[in-house]
Amino acid sequence: MCAKMSEEHRETSLVRSVPKIDEQDPWTNDALDRSKFAQSLTNLVRDQKSPFVISIHGNWGTGKTFLLTRWQQELRNSGFETIYFNAWEDDFCDDPLTAIIGQISESINYAPYKVVIDNIKDSVVPLLMRIPTGLLNKYTGIDYSAVLTELSQNALSDYSEQHKYKDDLKFYLTRLANTVEQEKGAPLVFIVDELDRCRPTFAIELLERVKHIFNIPNLVFVFGINRDELCVSIKSVYGEINADVYLRRFFDMEFVLSEIEMEEYCEYLLRQYKLSQFFEQRRMGRELFKDVFPVICSCLGLSLRDMEHCIRSIAFIRWQNDSQSALNANLVSVLIILRLCNPGLYHAFGKGNAHAGNVMDFIDEKTKCNRADRAIERILDYVEVHLYRADDTNNCVRDLNELKQNLENDSEGSSDSTDHNEDLTTWSLSKLTQKFDLGRVEELVDLLHQSRIVFPIGVIFNTYRMIELYVPSMRD
Repeated sequence: MCAKMSEEHRETSLVRSVPKIDEQDPWTNDALDRSKFAQSLTNLVRDQKSPFVISIHGNWGTGKTFLLTRWQQELRNSGFETIYFNAWEDDFCDDPLTAIIGQISESINYAPYKVVIDNIKDSVVPLLMRIPTGLLNKYTGIDYSAVLTELSQNALSDYSEQHKYKDDLKFYLTRLANTVEQEKGAPLVFIVDELDRCRPTFAIELLERVKHIFNIPNLVFVFGINRDELCVSIKSVYGEINADVYLRRFFDMEFVLSEIEMEEYCEYLLRQYKLSQFFEQRRMGRELFKDVFPVICSCLGLSLRDMEHCIRSIAFIRWQNDSQSALNANLVSVLIILRLCNPGLYHAFGKGNAHAGNVMDFIDEKTKCNRADRAIERILDYVEVHLYRADDTNNCVRDLNELKQNLENDSEGSSDSTDHNEDLTTWSLSKLTQKFDLGRVEELVDLLHQSRIVFPIGVIFNTYRMIELYVPSMRD
């Protein structure tokens, strides 16, 4: 029984836990504090009568989907009629109009709206003659094969006919939106998420459909997008146009989600991946990891996506490693970060063909501008001395103590002192450390002696082997 429970717990902890939406309190687990922004959106759309399209831009990890799904539930609780549409899941359709009408049909399927929904599904048929009948059947629940056969045989290319079809569809969509407003006292809110992840042509066509067909009173569209990625998609279709200007014509109002601090996101990920027990078992301070890990990520220019990749990797390795002492989260995170930023050095270090000083040379080169911040420098010093302690193969601790002794002899003018610069090529310390004065080296040695972490022999290679065995090489 215990083994079974352990396996179940392991299964749920290998991936980031996605909390279910509490219908009564949708903002439970709102680690990114998006509820205040959602309230502003509600106030904005509540009395909106005219056609209105909003975009919400946010980079990966800023909580767009969390915001939009929780906001939808909050709107429902407040009496709104809402539709949530994950565009990425339906971008295999030739025409996004098929998926949009399908979402309307599935989401609004009760009595006051049934007749008008049926009218909408019927009126969209002439505009979708080029869509496979199987997809139409899937999304609308009606077999149109006979109708489309007849239409295809008598297809009208005349512009006025096409215009009439569009007007008919808009007429019934307008009737739907007006009915919703009369029933609910608020506009129909259609939320579109993950547009930037769609095929470029699908994303563009969806925007065009919304602009030309769904610009009707009492209907509000809200798009959750990564604007930068969407601009890339637009350029892939239209070439080097000004994609930013192109996008502006679709949106009446645009918002940008604030970036979350790396420290906050680290705390959020540790909760989501349930790693508290991991730190307790290894007597390793969770707070220490929260201090060290975000600083390294920030100094090396890693994204929030990279941060999650690292912490997810620790969660993977955690459940595959039975030893309670062989895994150190900071060491794992440094190696995984190195794997992302400098794969060649990562493999060389893991296999014993490079030493801790080489790793610190890379980190120091990337963090020159941050060394002026004493708090950051202290954390980088911590990383350095623990890499030295972990790298038992290259005797880094011995080299650091020897460097200190040489500098002390130099400062005392001892006749026994030697020119330690002659030994630089054989030592396993970073170039930056070997250039510092005695005070700096003494600080590192003191920090080394204060450290209570004891690494098992061969920890670098064993950690490298676990990463290679259990951690996917791709970030997504």
